[in-house]
Amino acid sequence: HLLNPIGLGMGDVKFAAQIGLLLAWIAFPVGLLGLAISFIAAAIYAALQFAARGRNFNRLVPFAPFMFFGLLFVEAGLLI
Repeated sequence: HLLNPIGLGMGDVKFAAQIGLLLAWIAFPVGLLGLAISFIAAAIYAALQFAARGRNFNRLVPFAPFMFFGLLFVEAGLLI
């Protein structure tokens, strides 16, 4: 957020801090796994949007839903 305020909103930053604390409380590698899953899911979504709508790089993608998906994915894996 400090380098590019348009790229990542302050709400995403606050949500990332909460999810990071929740996942790192379990174990630090679990937090990194949740973060990696979030970035991979967001990258797949952005690639699909890029392919479907043409070459439009000006589209903003909210990152909070993907962080929540990473949290749910990691938590579901820990409960099973």
